[in-house]
Amino acid sequence: MTCMIKRAAILTLASLPIVIIPTVAQADFAGEASDDVFELSAREAQRVLEAHRASAPPPGERLVEYTRGMMCNVEGPVTDISYPGWCISDYGLSDPPDCGGDEPLDPLWRRERDSAADPWRWWTLVSGWACPADVADPAPVVAAEDFRRLPIGEPTLHLEPDRGWVLVNKELVVRSDAGERALRTDLLGVPVEVVATPVEYTWDFHDGSAPLTTRSPGRPYPEHDVSHVYRRTGAGQVTLTVTWTGRYRPVGQTTWRDVDGTARTSATSAPFDVVERRAHLVADLCETDVAPAC
Repeated sequence: MTCMIKRAAILTLASLPIVIIPTVAQADFAGEASDDVFELSAREAQRVLEAHRASAPPPGERLVEYTRGMMCNVEGPVTDISYPGWCISDYGLSDPPDCGGDEPLDPLWRRERDSAADPWRWWTLVSGWACPADVADPAPVVAAEDFRRLPIGEPTLHLEPDRGWVLVNKELVVRSDAGERALRTDLLGVPVEVVATPVEYTWDFHDGSAPLTTRSPGRPYPEHDVSHVYRRTGAGQVTLTVTWTGRYRPVGQTTWRDVDGTARTSATSAPFDVVERRAHLVADLCETDVAPAC
């Protein structure tokens, strides 16, 4: 219930215990005005308050001040004098709302003056009681399309052995570096943190075989768990496609939300030869490279 200031009554504010919140000189509002009451929505009022807290001149130079405090429990056509945190009405203070266990925010008040040498005008109500959920900005939604446009980047792709050729009928070990990727973006002017998590790996070996899909990113030899055997000699190549899920939160908030959808990124190895080698005795050692006699 809104409590309004009655200018006909004469009181002094000098003895009132009021905590002043620093503000800038002027404020821009978009709300409804009635007599001495100017009301904003709880969210709009909180934005104004935070903007003024962030930029304030010295106390003696302020032309606008804000405070949060109780308001009178005034009903019907009755008006009475109401100040932040204090009331001289027989009706007492208004009751705060039930915020489901959260601490409610006191009503927000505002006063102003024309210059630093002028006296302050009466306090006026900006917004009434509010719950924390009322003043919180709704979180922007990171849609699947937004997620897919983010620069997640190509997955890493490792081949073992990686020497420009592999042996036919022998295992080629493949793996990727698993791990989340942290990203930042802006949605409707709101900075948002995004985390992309790899959940599925699809390996295409370009030899006519069906692609291999795994939940594992693969491990290095000899503990490897993802590999492929080429059955024919010729040209070879590997393409890895990773499926990513996402979660996000506005910067400064603690609750993560899931992206409704996935993104995919791919990486392709350099071409290599699938070759056949026969065992025979040679005079020299065969090291990492295939010697002509090997």
